[in-house]
Amino acid sequence: AGRLASGVTAESEIYTPAPPNAAPAITSTARLYVQTGVPERFTITTTGSPAPSLTESGTLPPGLGFTPGADGTAAVAGTPRASRTVTYQVTVVATNGVGSPAVQQLRISYTSAPRITTRPELSIEVGKKLDWTLRSAGLPTPSMSESGALPPGIAFHAGAGGTATLVGSVPAGHAGTYPITLIATNGVGSPAVQQFSFVATAPPAPPVTVPVTPHSPSGLGYLYATSTGQLVAQGDTALLPPLDGAHPSGVVAAAMTTDLHGYYLVTAGGGVVNYGDAHWYGSNAHRRLATPTVAFALTPSGNGYELVTRAGNVFHFGGAGWYGSPVHLRPAPVTAFAFTPDGRGYWVVTARGNVFNYGDAGWYGSPAHQPVGRITAFAPTPDGRGYWLVTSSGTVLHYGDAGYYGGIAGRRIPPVVALAPTEDGHGYWIVTARGNVFNFGDARFFGSSAGTRLSGPVTSFVPLF
Repeated sequence: AGRLASGVTAESEIYTPAPPNAAPAITSTARLYVQTGVPERFTITTTGSPAPSLTESGTLPPGLGFTPGADGTAAVAGTPRASRTVTYQVTVVATNGVGSPAVQQLRISYTSAPRITTRPELSIEVGKKLDWTLRSAGLPTPSMSESGALPPGIAFHAGAGGTATLVGSVPAGHAGTYPITLIATNGVGSPAVQQFSFVATAPPAPPVTVPVTPHSPSGLGYLYATSTGQLVAQGDTALLPPLDGAHPSGVVAAAMTTDLHGYYLVTAGGGVVNYGDAHWYGSNAHRRLATPTVAFALTPSGNGYELVTRAGNVFHFGGAGWYGSPVHLRPAPVTAFAFTPDGRGYWVVTARGNVFNYGDAGWYGSPAHQPVGRITAFAPTPDGRGYWLVTSSGTVLHYGDAGYYGGIAGRRIPPVVALAPTEDGHGYWIVTARGNVFNFGDARFFGSSAGTRLSGPVTSFVPLF
């Protein structure tokens, strides 16, 4: 300030020193998630003096572009289009003439909504230790949580990689079914929700051989069918001969009408061939099935039947009702199927021992989480309040009011393919692929094909009462 010729003046000068030079650094995250068809704008930020300039090299997802700014930033923006490549990696470089350039590998990934990949049921015996992994999938990796009351002694622990665990053991006296809800979230779309059934089963009763009066054998006889359509009859009744003199091939099941004047043969392709007074209600012969037919059952009244595929599809014909199927659960291969006594429900059973019950079919336990071997056959008790399962090696497992009368585990025998109870449920037959017939309880022995060369392996066994 001071005086000029023109008078007093007031002036000032402000000095601002330049900031010190600083090498560039990229401060924004190195991971970007995008979604097909959803507009995206991601800002890359930096520090350094002077303000860095940004460049990019590499291939961006289709629909996205790279635009540098003037203030040390750049934008990755656009609407991503569909791509078979899940993750793209580009190189971002920041330079300002000070020190070395900053380099970042930016990973750009397409997101996917979370989904739960664990099957929705778990069964474990009371008192046994559990360490069960629950799994989910999606991008970013989901986190899992649960709601609902777990059994006493069981804890839920969220883990890494989209997993969680159920650990502990259920104390005695707490057998039952405990429904919980599993939830997987990753910020994409809606959370995945699954209704999960935790079943704590009571320990099986020790095998008790039920005494049987030796003078009350059950049954008139039995027949069994081979994969080639050969029929073998044993006992006091004559088998109705085929009407056309020929049988189909690829036979997986056989069934007799209630008056013993007709029978059915069923093929892996879903064909149903009827003989005698057996009524034909339809078949899957002209359907393109994803998996073969493995089981067949005639309704107790004989007015319809069900065909079941290895994947768990249940097809109903005639007066047979449809009550559900486990196909959406992607179960282990289905091996057996049976109606309840009144035909208003049924069981679908897998090779691992999963027992799925529908309609008025009760659930009395299963060996699904026990190392018992491959389950090949299943049969309910006459009142439907229990059932037997048998493994290919001849181990008999019994639940509900099903009694234990013996098994053939430990013998050197061909694979077991069938178990059939007697009319009163106080005994059963076990049959192998070569036609060996073993009788237990009040089941009567009428003979077998153990020493006979059959045209193919036995696939089905039908007792006659």
